[in-house]
Amino acid sequence: MKLFSWSSLFFILSLSFLWGCGYWVWLQTNQSQHVQLTSQLSLQLERSEVLLEDWQRNYRLHLDYLRADLAKMTPPSTDNLMYEPWQELDDKIQHAPWPDALLGYALLDESGRAVRLSNSVAGQLFAITHTDFSSNHQFLTPMVLPAQWVAPVHLEFNSQHLLFWFDLAALKQKLLKAQQQAAGEILLVSATGQLVSPSRYQQTLLARFGLSDLRDDQSLKFQLKRPPEDLTRSSQRYDGSMAWPATALAQAMTRTKQGQTALFVPNYLGRPSVASWRWSDGWQAYLVAERDLSGLQQQRKQLRQYLLAGLSALSAVLLLLFWLIQRGIKRQEPAVPVAQPPVIEEPSVVSAELLAASAATELTQQVASSQPSAVVPVEFEQATFTHEHQLKTARNLLQAWLCQPGAEQNLKQISLRWLSQTEQSVRVACQPVGFISALLTKIQKETNKELLFDVAADVPSWAELDLNAVAASLGWVIRTRASHHDVTTLMVKLVVLEPLQLMIEIFDDGESLGAGQWMNLLHQSQESSNWPAELQQLKSAGGHLSAAQQQFSGNKLLLVLPMLELTAGCERDELQLVDGSALLLCPAGDAQQLYRRMLNQTGLGLMPLDDAAQFMQWCGAQSDARLDYLILDEVFIHGDQQIAAQVFQIVRRYFPQLVLIMFVRQPEQWLQLQQTFALRLVSKPVLRHELQQALLCQEPATLEPGLRPVWFESTQDVNDWLLRHQLEQLGYLPLQLQPDIPLPDDALLMLALENNTDVAKRDLPLLLWYTAEEISLHAQDMTQPVWTFEQGPVVLSRHLFQLATRPTTDEN
Repeated sequence: MKLFSWSSLFFILSLSFLWGCGYWVWLQTNQSQHVQLTSQLSLQLERSEVLLEDWQRNYRLHLDYLRADLAKMTPPSTDNLMYEPWQELDDKIQHAPWPDALLGYALLDESGRAVRLSNSVAGQLFAITHTDFSSNHQFLTPMVLPAQWVAPVHLEFNSQHLLFWFDLAALKQKLLKAQQQAAGEILLVSATGQLVSPSRYQQTLLARFGLSDLRDDQSLKFQLKRPPEDLTRSSQRYDGSMAWPATALAQAMTRTKQGQTALFVPNYLGRPSVASWRWSDGWQAYLVAERDLSGLQQQRKQLRQYLLAGLSALSAVLLLLFWLIQRGIKRQEPAVPVAQPPVIEEPSVVSAELLAASAATELTQQVASSQPSAVVPVEFEQATFTHEHQLKTARNLLQAWLCQPGAEQNLKQISLRWLSQTEQSVRVACQPVGFISALLTKIQKETNKELLFDVAADVPSWAELDLNAVAASLGWVIRTRASHHDVTTLMVKLVVLEPLQLMIEIFDDGESLGAGQWMNLLHQSQESSNWPAELQQLKSAGGHLSAAQQQFSGNKLLLVLPMLELTAGCERDELQLVDGSALLLCPAGDAQQLYRRMLNQTGLGLMPLDDAAQFMQWCGAQSDARLDYLILDEVFIHGDQQIAAQVFQIVRRYFPQLVLIMFVRQPEQWLQLQQTFALRLVSKPVLRHELQQALLCQEPATLEPGLRPVWFESTQDVNDWLLRHQLEQLGYLPLQLQPDIPLPDDALLMLALENNTDVAKRDLPLLLWYTAEEISLHAQDMTQPVWTFEQGPVVLSRHLFQLATRPTTDEN
């Protein structure tokens, strides 16, 4: 057996490639799991922070009204024997519409001594509450009791202090719902590393530390210490945490305000976990989202075992093949000299055989060398015939498209399938945000589903992109997901990936699909030729469609396409700050979070309400509050115009100068209500630019995202139709020039080259000449650019991009 041969080299390279692929699969799996965990923890932190901020914002509103109400009464004092103010104080506090249960309150003097305690529970809680009012924080550090989670709230009035204790059971349930899975946990940790929120394993910790017989008024003080073993499986019955070192999370929080730990570090229970934290100024504590990784650790162990077993089996198969090849070579080696003719006894026969073999070899080489020359004309003729056949088919499709408008949908499907098989991907200069927003606005009017649109800050205003692939694939994904009855809301988000890729994330709130269901949906056939025409067009453009697992519920699809950035940043995202306060009426969910983020960027003081009960309660409690804007989503009132009119009448009763803004799918259905209440109608999906225009405009208006108009000069019907089609495919709004309509200063003009005799037109700054004739551009003495139909949409898009980005004051 030859160890050093070509087969040996192939065996070594195959074995190295096999194990290298296995190692690459292992690394990619770990990296994808790490990225998924990071996104899950980040989203979990964001949602929990929103819940905690909403809780404090709600209490600030009630405390402000209570302070104003208490300022009108006689200050409580023990000097006046004829007046008993305690009953009045109790009535005002007890009858305040607190969102949570009030356990008790205490009235303190300037030095912090208790003047009055509402009940015995208040006395017990006052004894364990750290009352330091020097920091001037309204919400003190929460306290964890064996059966309750209590939040002390401080209110200062008339040089005295009111200290309330509220039961946070409702907030605890909301945080539990916001957790990712049963293995996730949301914690509040003080600056000293102490848990100030109840843990899911609180009863386990009490049993392990021998604290099962605690009184209900004793405060629990669990520190983030790393135990030597898993406490959930331990039999320990004493508290030895004083000798334990701090966890990796506690050490990292002392160094930075926010961050994330490494994977599989032991937590305060001694279990492998990963945690992400962020400092909260309102709660004066760290908000921690922790995930138990015991299950993931077991999955990685099983995956490693499966990979090793599979690679070992494949290596054994390669070794067996190598042995069989070597054995076959060894068997053929002794048969070679036997097959040779005798060279001693019959020299003449040998010479004849050698000559015959030489002649046969020469003849074979001549035939092989002459074969390509006979094949080349046949291939050229076949290619010529195919090209002419495609052009003939294109003419027939165009004639059928123009002559039979009644069969538009069928012709559209036929044309789309034919073009996806014949046309190559073409990237043109365009405005991605404007094109996609107009596409979503069109789809929004076709379906009754809720569409949301969000744009990252780094999405460029101008880029080179395959718009046909974007429109086909994005429209197919949205219509496919919107056709399911369990989907009510879809959210589209634009994100820039490196290097030079645009990712479109599509979220929906439907029933979560499994990996097998996604494979059947995205890859309906093994052959790409059998895929839908939209996916074929996406593939030809160099993009791909994939699915990502959602953190809570719903589904997430990812459209990734190649992109070339032309201008950095998005000019329309530069928002102007607006002074005032606003009330947002929108159901809780992704839409409320998106609108809240947009409004916070404008500088408005925002008060979001989730349902009608909160709205009616808020309206009844108004006295002298300030409200400048009421922003109403039609989903909040289920699209009922009568309910909307009642809401506007109720709010205008308290705030006559209030500006009313509505988010609607079809603005034309709300025109009568707009005239009655002077509404600002914003078409969905809502963009930041249109939202700020609604906040700044002084008159009733209808705002919706629009395309950049291009005015062109009409020549003939066919050329006009082709030019309109080209401009619409590039994301522009084609408008025919009218002699009596004035044009804006930044208007983009396209005039026929045949009419270039007008000297006044040659001085227009944003002018593009066009013609359908075949001309020589070098022979034209023109200062403005010239475009011909034969140059195609790529050159047209670049000309329009240069004109659109050129300053109007440029003399050139």
